[in-house]
Amino acid sequence: MLRHILTRILSTVAMAGLCLVLSPSPIQGQTDPEDAAEFPDRAWAQLGADLYQENCAPCHGPEGAGDGPVLAEMDQTSRDFTDVDALSDRTPLQWLEITRNGRIENLMPPWENQLSEAQMGDLVAHLWHLSTSAAELERGGTLWHAHRDRLDGQETEAAWIGKAMAMTPGTWSETFLAAWAPDLEPPPTASELRAMHRHLQAQVLVPPWASPTMPGDGALQGTVRVRSPDTALPASMMVTLTASVEDRILAAWESPVDELGRFSFSDMDVSPRLIYQAQTHWDGLAFASAPVALSSTARMGEIPLDVHAPSTSQGTLAVQELRLILSLTADSLLIGETVKLVNTEPFVYVGETDPTLGHAITARIPVDPRALDITLAEAEDARYVRDGNWLLDSDPVFPPPQGNWVTLGYALPLPAEAEEWTQSWPYPLRSATVMISELPGLRVELPGFASRGRQFLGEDAYTVWQADALPEGRLTVRFAGLPGITAPATLYAMPLWLPLGVAGFLILLLAALALILPAARPAPKSTS
Repeated sequence: MLRHILTRILSTVAMAGLCLVLSPSPIQGQTDPEDAAEFPDRAWAQLGADLYQENCAPCHGPEGAGDGPVLAEMDQTSRDFTDVDALSDRTPLQWLEITRNGRIENLMPPWENQLSEAQMGDLVAHLWHLSTSAAELERGGTLWHAHRDRLDGQETEAAWIGKAMAMTPGTWSETFLAAWAPDLEPPPTASELRAMHRHLQAQVLVPPWASPTMPGDGALQGTVRVRSPDTALPASMMVTLTASVEDRILAAWESPVDELGRFSFSDMDVSPRLIYQAQTHWDGLAFASAPVALSSTARMGEIPLDVHAPSTSQGTLAVQELRLILSLTADSLLIGETVKLVNTEPFVYVGETDPTLGHAITARIPVDPRALDITLAEAEDARYVRDGNWLLDSDPVFPPPQGNWVTLGYALPLPAEAEEWTQSWPYPLRSATVMISELPGLRVELPGFASRGRQFLGEDAYTVWQADALPEGRLTVRFAGLPGITAPATLYAMPLWLPLGVAGFLILLLAALALILPAARPAPKSTS
């Protein structure tokens, strides 16, 4: 239970509703393709797959066949997204519109307040790819490249892709045949037209088996800059360029670094949703550049990649930023903490070997000795070792702006009396923010801090305190009025009348027993 509460402090949990879509019915007042909202520049089916399983599979089924457990319990079905004929009456733009606004008449909620436009586009891409295959799209590409030069007019391929996104297969086929040169026979068959239509859609709705990026006219150039003094770049350094969407790496490329530290990448995709980042390694240390995006109006990008030499000399460590959330319950003080540690020297501190532990230690994080439980948000919990009142970190500490992030939480028993909580760091605190839950009668003092108003986390109000610098690395929180703290509202509260009612009932029960038992007792036998 305690770990669950601490986890709630350290992370934000987003709850998504179930997508209740009943049996399909004809669309009333279909959206005209010309009036439909523009589809996102690119949508990836592999990104939409996770969104689908989280939000839509309970109704539509894990494979999109309309056989989800929620609808099964209601003895209902939904449209089969694996059947291409069942989808031919709607365009991807119309599916996006339905996802955005919902179908209230079929109990489908709108998703525009829970998902971004890009995420809804990814969902549509996932649903769309369920009814096609790699072989069909490859066939459609071959047919399109063979037939596109036989069309009348000067419309570009991009224009035909736009038509494929905004038109149903039947309407698109009619448009294609209307542009077909009359002296060329025979025209493509219905099957061939559908394959070409789907091939063009795949340029926007990227299926999971296709390359997530397309060759483009973008270019990225960068320089590896050594920020440690009197240090040269190592020989044969390589730079890896990654392309990510929604924090998921979709593709990667490599380039050598020349003697001047320069590297370059060409023929890059210019989709604005793709985020490029350069990365390199030096003696086991990983360095990354700031993210860069390209677009049709900004096809060239510069990526400076700063690196620092490793060092076993600590230099000067400091807490660049400390954020504390103190939440009071009936008997506990719950502490959520996020820390950014930095090395103020222009090197990466890789630690000094601790003879007791047998491995390098880089930073000491204070932990109250009364801590009942410690929850670490980092997946790599093995990097920490508990040593008395400290958590010992073994990860290298980078200079700003990188640094070393640590997120943890724990609980302390709360006595029913005045309380002073202190945290002492062996490093100066450059910036500290403390949020304390507001409770009736509770008074708080933080020497060296200034009150910055209040902030809500969910439905709970917190007072915000800030300090620009605490050179001694020590902060103190003084609480007054703790005896007035009551149990959280989520716990069961006994009504005032209940103990009186129970006492009255027991008195009546005892009185009744006092009357009944003598009457039921057998009469004494006569001794005469």
